[in-house]
Amino acid sequence: MKTIDLHLHSTYTDGSYSPAELVRKAKEIGLSAIAVTDHDNLIGYTEAKVEADKVGIEILPGIEMSTIYQGRKLHILGLGMNIEDSEFKKQYKKIRAPKEECLDTILERLQKRGVDISREKITPYANHQFDRYAVMRFFAANKKQADVQYIWDEYLNPATEGLQINTPAQEAIVMIRQAGGVASLAHYHKGIGLKGLSIEEKEKWLKELKHMGLNGLEAMYSNFTPEEEGLAKKWVEKFGLIPTGGTDFHGDNRPSYKLGIGNGSLQIPYAWFERIKEVCRY
Repeated sequence: MKTIDLHLHSTYTDGSYSPAELVRKAKEIGLSAIAVTDHDNLIGYTEAKVEADKVGIEILPGIEMSTIYQGRKLHILGLGMNIEDSEFKKQYKKIRAPKEECLDTILERLQKRGVDISREKITPYANHQFDRYAVMRFFAANKKQADVQYIWDEYLNPATEGLQINTPAQEAIVMIRQAGGVASLAHYHKGIGLKGLSIEEKEKWLKELKHMGLNGLEAMYSNFTPEEEGLAKKWVEKFGLIPTGGTDFHGDNRPSYKLGIGNGSLQIPYAWFERIKEVCRY
């Protein structure tokens, strides 16, 4: 069975492998297609595409957008967009701006907590993107006793509290759809998702998001329970959504999620990739 993984993170945000390394590892384990979906960031796609063409594996342009809707944080995956579209480029620049503009505030808040940090100190970890992920990589490199989730919980989430760095969900969805991509709600079961809502409330949210233009749902994911996966697949049919699937692989920064197989048994069908290709214009 040909399988895929459409939710991967690289060193340009909070993964431990470069885009090219991700591509090679995906090829080595026999995946047929992938998407590198860094957080609010497309900079790694060119590197990944060059490597994918070299080793012979299919790849989609991808992004995982940090959004907000009615006070709830949601991650929206964008897959198969035409990233050269002029309006998409304009909107991408718009969503990147606040993420980089708030860096000095984040650094000041951390300094007040006694952290020895500055723009100069994070520069080696910035990859030309001076945002909170550069700070995360600084911590990961210099506080090796702390795992990545601890870094977010202890340092980055408090340092970004109240900052307007999340894109309104409707803006993100429209941006992806207008560029010919699939806008898919990621890991609905998590706190950055619909966790804590009843099934009826989750369905209400999905209806509202679909009305905004959402046309996909992550229906296979590393740590879905059988019940959670079953619900996602039911909603794909009920709401006429395109199924997407991925491990949310971060390499050594989240070792329990394995490339291509998640927690051990995930097999995302290539047919889902073909369905996405049918509707996209990348």
